[in-house]
Amino acid sequence: MAKFILGAIITNIAGSIGGTTLKRANNGFIMMNKTKGASKNRLLVNPRVNQLASIFSKWSYLSQINKDSWNALAQELWFPDKFGNLKNLSGRELFIKFSGQLIVADQYNPGAYDQDGHISEQDLSGIEIFMDTSHFWIYVATITNANYLLVQAEVFTSTPTSAPVFNRRKIFVVSYIDAPGNYDFYADLIAQFPYLQIGNVVRVYTTYMAINGNRGGTAYFDVLVTTHA
Repeated sequence: MAKFILGAIITNIAGSIGGTTLKRANNGFIMMNKTKGASKNRLLVNPRVNQLASIFSKWSYLSQINKDSWNALAQELWFPDKFGNLKNLSGRELFIKFSGQLIVADQYNPGAYDQDGHISEQDLSGIEIFMDTSHFWIYVATITNANYLLVQAEVFTSTPTSAPVFNRRKIFVVSYIDAPGNYDFYADLIAQFPYLQIGNVVRVYTTYMAINGNRGGTAYFDVLVTTHA
C-alpha cells in the first residue's frame, strides 16, 4: 500500500485524480481506486434514486417565504466538509439534504420549520426497549414535538462482543411519534428477521428525524429475545 505525507504547503487533500480517489478518514487519509459510475439498472434496484433526482428541481418551485426559511435555518446548522471542517450549507443544499432524508418516510416538507414553528430538535427521550417472541416494544418516555422514529437492527446468536457499526443498514421502521407511550413493531421486526429465536440478541439502532428531515444522532441497544410470558 502506498504512503504519502502532506507537507507545509498542502495540508489537506480530497477528491479524485486519474484513477485514484483520496479521502479523509478518522485516522488520517486514504487512497483508493476510483469507483466506476452506477449502472443504469440502479433505478430498478432502488427506485428512490428517481425521487432524489426530483428534489433538485423542487427548490425552484418553492415560495420565497419557504426559501427564506431554509436560508435562515442553514445559518444555524453546521456540517463537516470533505476535510472534516465544520461549515454552513446554503439554503438550497440544506433543503436537498433534509428532503432526501425524508424520502424514507415518503414525506416532503417545503418549509424548514414545522407547523409549530420549531426547528429540528430531537425531542423524544427516555427510550427503553423490550423484546420477546411476540413483542418488540419501544417505550418513549417524553416528547415535546412530533418526530419520526427510525429503527435499524442486526441479530446475534449470543451477546455481541463487537462494537456497534453505524453504517447504512436497512431502515425497517419509520414511525411518526407524537405522544409518549409503548410502540410495538414486532411485525416489522419479524418481516426483517423471520428466523429470530429465543436467546438471540438484537442490536437495535434508533434515530430521531424531525418533520423537516433533520436527523439526530443514532443510539443503540442490545436486547435479549426472551420467551413470551
